[in-house]
Amino acid sequence: LLEATGGNPLALCEFAALTRQPVRRGAPLPLTDRLQRAFAEQVRRHPLHMRQLLVLVAADGSGRPETLHRAAAALGLDAAALDGGALDELVLSDAARVAFRHPLIRSAVYHDARPSDRRAAHRALGAAMADEPAELERRAWHLAHAAEGADERVAGELERSAARTMRHAGPAAAGAALGQAAELSPSQDQRARRWVAAAAAWLDAGVVGRAAELLDRAEAIDPPTGSLWRDIAELRAQIELRAGTPAVAVALVQAVLPDAVAAVGERARAVKLLMLLGEAAILAGAPHVWADVAKVVELPPAHGSDLDDTLLRLQSALGHALAGADAGLAADDLAVLERISQPVMLARVAGMIWGLGQYSLAQRLRAKAVRLARDQGAAGSLAWVLLSVVSDNAAAGRLRTAEAEADEGHRLAVETGQPNTACRHQSLLAVIAAHRGRQVTELAEEALAAATTRELPDVAPWSRH
Repeated sequence: LLEATGGNPLALCEFAALTRQPVRRGAPLPLTDRLQRAFAEQVRRHPLHMRQLLVLVAADGSGRPETLHRAAAALGLDAAALDGGALDELVLSDAARVAFRHPLIRSAVYHDARPSDRRAAHRALGAAMADEPAELERRAWHLAHAAEGADERVAGELERSAARTMRHAGPAAAGAALGQAAELSPSQDQRARRWVAAAAAWLDAGVVGRAAELLDRAEAIDPPTGSLWRDIAELRAQIELRAGTPAVAVALVQAVLPDAVAAVGERARAVKLLMLLGEAAILAGAPHVWADVAKVVELPPAHGSDLDDTLLRLQSALGHALAGADAGLAADDLAVLERISQPVMLARVAGMIWGLGQYSLAQRLRAKAVRLARDQGAAGSLAWVLLSVVSDNAAAGRLRTAEAEADEGHRLAVETGQPNTACRHQSLLAVIAAHRGRQVTELAEEALAAATTRELPDVAPWSRH
């Protein structure tokens, strides 16, 4: 936002009131009418070909002269005009970069242009980047904005770029790309599948409401069946754990788990659903569900060395431990689990390892899950995985650290629409404050009331304690 507004306080305040939708980093910021008028007058007094050049520069955003010259040539424009002095009050241009004097001028130019002119600029820029491997994400974005209707080729490029975007720009950016890919998909099946993938990314980013909305869209196309139905059930169960009722999450997973176990080629999904069911059962106060988990765990072959096999052995071991039997994992299995790079999955695994009595390893994995969530910009996942490290630090007497983490987790949970997660952090804050000798009756009673209303049996004991 600072980059897109140049730090202009009015622009920051007006943009906050204008939209809650995410804007792709590097895209021109939408403006209110007042700001649009203030800047657009400077642009409209220039001749048409100059304005078209300005639209091209505004659509580009990178400021690379070689790209702009190729795109301008494709539109029949002479980019040399940028260096002629006629646009000096708007544009700074040299051999290394072309840029607007203020980012809000760029926004005004872009949003004042006709849609057809914007599409033409994006189309030319996409073509100009065709042979640049380093610009795949930007090219996909340009082609998407140039599209005038459904286009599977562009949708596919956006979907492929989303995986790369996830690594360097975070899950929200990937979710936006996948959502745009869904909009451009000519096939209903592809559209539903991409909306579900976008929902998963938004959930990782912590935008729970957006994730639920996209799942609604996918289901409205046609009641999903098969693997897509199971994907939706898994995501809805995760939403229930964070913002709904854990018992509903248990029912959602139980409904699709048998089909996932029986389906050919869906072993990885079945293992994920089993992990989710085990966690949901604990949070719902339904430990009897673990008997069902234990039965299912024995069905697939679990003798290999890949992650899925290891997770099955972990679930089997925990099931035996919960039944009072001695259980553990081999060193090789523990080494496989340490390589997990998905924060929520790693935190889930750490909780199960804790249940096996491997406390130091569980703490190490939980701390790693927090680091991964931070590195990936996954605010929603961070709020969730912070719960476990708060408990670890509180138990170890590191109360100041635990309080800071619980406070951060509570704030993130509130901001990302996860009231259940917020309630858990609030209860932990009450416990920590009590240990630090503070008056916490009001805080504990508030957390207890929320836990009772939201049917969170795992939270109530903290407040009572």
